[in-house]
Amino acid sequence: MKIISLLLLLFVIVSCKQETATNIQNETINLQDTIIKKHQNRIDKSYEVGLYSKSDSYHWLVNNDTLDLRIYATEYSRDSTLHLNIHHKNPVLFDKVLTQIIESLPIIHEDFNTSKLKSLYFKSPIYYKDLLNNLTKEYEQKFGEDTVDYRRLNEFLLQSKLTEMLNNLLNKMDKEVQAYSIEKFQLLSKENYNSYISNENLTAYPEYSIHGMGIYVRIKEKKE
Repeated sequence: MKIISLLLLLFVIVSCKQETATNIQNETINLQDTIIKKHQNRIDKSYEVGLYSKSDSYHWLVNNDTLDLRIYATEYSRDSTLHLNIHHKNPVLFDKVLTQIIESLPIIHEDFNTSKLKSLYFKSPIYYKDLLNNLTKEYEQKFGEDTVDYRRLNEFLLQSKLTEMLNNLLNKMDKEVQAYSIEKFQLLSKENYNSYISNENLTAYPEYSIHGMGIYVRIKEKKE
């Protein structure tokens, strides 16, 4: 758990730092009707030296407007593994996020060994209304409104709709979900949603949300 916590902290730091860091290379890529803008991020900060081999970020342009969602791809020096951090400020449908990951993979593959993908990192479920409604319904049927420990949370998520959705993507790469972690896991009541997703119509949202510091997904090779 300490290793997962460290990885989660590094993901958060990298997202914050990279968003404000000066990009040393920009490239615009046309993928069918989608324009994907690639940035090569600086990795010369003191805490990054020797930790990462390289780090690029990818975002979408529509009529010269930058979409909120951005994918950070980072390669670790010690084992050349690839880790993807999905970053956005506003709520978005999880189905849409998965579609954009699929769109970006051929581009990411040009710069990284995608066969060495080892983790995905998403924001907390509250930012994905479609995913949240599924997860809350499944969770309530199993645990009611009780907060479970990390072991049972992982077991629950592995059997949930989330794993099915992710494996539909990962199986194309001969990979599958291995485990989950939600740092500082809690159940967030609906009355506190606006602290995270302001200006949203909460009518279609469930009465509580599985919540924490994002969803860390560990990935393994698919079993034969």
